[in-house]
Amino acid sequence: MGIVVQKYGGSLLSSLSSIENIADVIVRRKREGNQVIVVVSAMGNTTDHLYKQAYKINMSPPKRELDMLITAGERISMAMLSIAIQKRGEDAISFTGSQVGVITDNRHTNAHILNVLGDRVREELGNGKIVIAAGFQGISTEKEVTTLGRGGSDTSAVAIAASLNADICEMYKDVNGIFTVPPKFSKNANLIKGLSYPEAIAMAKYGANVIHYRACEIAAKFSIPINIKMLNSQNGGTLINDEVNIEKGLVKSVIVKNNVAFFKFKDNEDLERKNRFLNALKSSPVELLHLSEIRRGKNFEEYILLSYYDKRDIIDFAKLVANSTNSKVRINGVKAVSLIGVGMINNTDIINVSYEIMKENNMMPLYCFTGDMNITFVFGNGNIEKAVKSLASRFKLEYEKRD
Repeated sequence: MGIVVQKYGGSLLSSLSSIENIADVIVRRKREGNQVIVVVSAMGNTTDHLYKQAYKINMSPPKRELDMLITAGERISMAMLSIAIQKRGEDAISFTGSQVGVITDNRHTNAHILNVLGDRVREELGNGKIVIAAGFQGISTEKEVTTLGRGGSDTSAVAIAASLNADICEMYKDVNGIFTVPPKFSKNANLIKGLSYPEAIAMAKYGANVIHYRACEIAAKFSIPINIKMLNSQNGGTLINDEVNIEKGLVKSVIVKNNVAFFKFKDNEDLERKNRFLNALKSSPVELLHLSEIRRGKNFEEYILLSYYDKRDIIDFAKLVANSTNSKVRINGVKAVSLIGVGMINNTDIINVSYEIMKENNMMPLYCFTGDMNITFVFGNGNIEKAVKSLASRFKLEYEKRD
């Protein structure tokens, strides 16, 4: 009997009829002879609605209370889905993140998972039940309810799959997988049918919003295959697993990330200023994407790219850092365009061609960060559509139209 973890996003749980359809899929998977654990997000826009209500009351709501509030959304989904499954004659039971034993650190609104105990899940699976778990949430080492930040339900699903040594984690989305170009910029982008873990991590981190990079990191650590697909899709989808891409030096996708901020430090201090910045980052929901340093004697410049979900978080962080460091920050209109592929840094032609495309489109970047898996251009001008389309065309990331 295989162990299957399924994850359903909020858009798929937006109505009672949708929940009924999902219950059919789950029951069918169980009757195929599998032990099934289902991880759910909140229904539709429930989480956003709860956030807005909190901020109407208080423009700076305590983060602990925000976590207490928004975890209600997943609890509604898990209970409704359990009811629908039991209506179909299968035993099911719903659990909150704390009941599953998802143990996190103590950061509210952006906690990281430390461990998944899963004792009650194993017990109920042994009793023949389908287990429905609330994603996006856990309990901290200080016994506080916490949430996992953007993409938290993806992370919950893979962490639970790892704790149970599941055969696969199936993620049902409103798109049929990860594409070579964001659908917003291309109707002819190719579906990527297979990704290695490092490729998936890079794509998720730099803007492929189909799955969260932390989920991919956990999958890589415990070798949990992830299959991303649409509900009731018989074909297609993206499979993420241990397979190694031997085509090094090729561009596999162009990715766009909107919620980024560009910091520039110019100073002659050393570790003290840097430590202040890094310590501020530890307690913030803002995440570090890149850091590059240029030294000239005792003086140095640092260029830093940060990622955020809620603009209020990056504004608060920028104010905090500005008070203790010599820094300049750009937030409004900043976007990152990344080319993703294995071993690209060793292919200088890719960088040269990319800069030619930028010049052709009169779009010179503020800065360029490089890594083994990515070349990332940071723009201060929000109009990047031409550059993205030109990159996609030049690196053959779209299928040819047929008349």
